[in-house]
Amino acid sequence: MLAEERLDALLEVLKRSDVGQLSDLADRLGVSKSTVRRDLERLEQQGSVRRIRGGAVYVNVREADPPWDARWRERAAEKRTIAMAAAQMIGPGEMVFLDAGSSCLYLAEELHGVKGITVVTNSLPVMCELGNESGINLVALGGEYDREEKYFRGLRLEQELALMRVDKLFLGILSIDAEHGLSEGHLSEIAVKRILLQASQQRIVLADSSKVGRASCFRLCSISDIDMVVTDASADPAHLEKLEEAGVSVVVAGQRSVPMGEGAGALSAGMPHPARPRAVGQAGND
Repeated sequence: MLAEERLDALLEVLKRSDVGQLSDLADRLGVSKSTVRRDLERLEQQGSVRRIRGGAVYVNVREADPPWDARWRERAAEKRTIAMAAAQMIGPGEMVFLDAGSSCLYLAEELHGVKGITVVTNSLPVMCELGNESGINLVALGGEYDREEKYFRGLRLEQELALMRVDKLFLGILSIDAEHGLSEGHLSEIAVKRILLQASQQRIVLADSSKVGRASCFRLCSISDIDMVVTDASADPAHLEKLEEAGVSVVVAGQRSVPMGEGAGALSAGMPHPARPRAVGQAGND
């Protein structure tokens, strides 16, 4: 196999599986690990992959992370089921943050009629969804508006977030994997989400099954930086088991009992590890 043919074959393998381990890639292509390592260096220079410890991640932000409107419609039934489970975790008097992920809009829809909670968000769709709910204290954070992703970002937002502390963070994510942690398709999202993780007592990831067991091009944090994952019944049990072994509580919406919200901090009773201060993105599985 010629070098260029091998590069094409390697890229195709990574494109199908999103992430590949060095030994597995070498076996598939019938070459040595050192050859694969050199090929990955070339592909990384071209911007096609990002090397990680022991392997590489396929990089195609446009394909991996479609526009917000398209993401909102994708896997709608699964996201709604996840949102219904997540809504049960919010207790009276709690302050929660709903981030700009499409899954959080489904969660906002489940909060109609809820009274006595505070919702903080930088998501314009969430603001519009909850703007007329008289029983919800809505805190809308501004900044520079991203029209494609429909959320506010930038220095002003980061400064406001640094002054806040919320009971629960509900976080949408592009990819989550026990070994590689949480990752995103846009570098611009990393700074805000890291501040959110640090400002939250409980960190709950909403991830449909298509996002579990994957890694994307920009690493957000280690798996140890979150407390819980809520997903749907189609998620690979092997990947869920690895998340639980890493100390993360896993709720499969519609299958497992959901910790009920009974005021700030109630969720910790259903978690193996209580929330603790962390330097997000710096410790754990790098």
